[in-house]
Amino acid sequence: MGEFMDEIEISEDILKKCILDSENLLSSIRVEIHQVKPFPNFCMVWYEVFDNSKSSKFMGRVDKGDYMDLLKQTKISEKMTYEEWYDKNEEEILIELAETGADREMDFNSEVEFDNRYEDYLNQNNDE
Repeated sequence: MGEFMDEIEISEDILKKCILDSENLLSSIRVEIHQVKPFPNFCMVWYEVFDNSKSSKFMGRVDKGDYMDLLKQTKISEKMTYEEWYDKNEEEILIELAETGADREMDFNSEVEFDNRYEDYLNQNNDE
């Protein structure tokens, strides 16, 4: 869709959520983005709101902070659960621990190691 605000890729879905939030609209209402004009700290959005059988056209501003907050929330909600992450990464981590000898250390605790790595996974990209 385009880039704005320090080369951040604009997601139409995130813009729609920003508009719904800022206008206090129900998530069941359909929003269609017609045009986006990027600026360094915000973007102007021309959009149409469809409610039942009527539609209304609007122009609005989406600020960088609002967009980034919603983008971060969306990324967090898309993360795997611990069980999903564990199933996907268990074998690779156990091999790595065996190859480095970490699993033979006297104070080694595999549960703590996996918990720490899962925390690292959850915190990935949170600062972007």
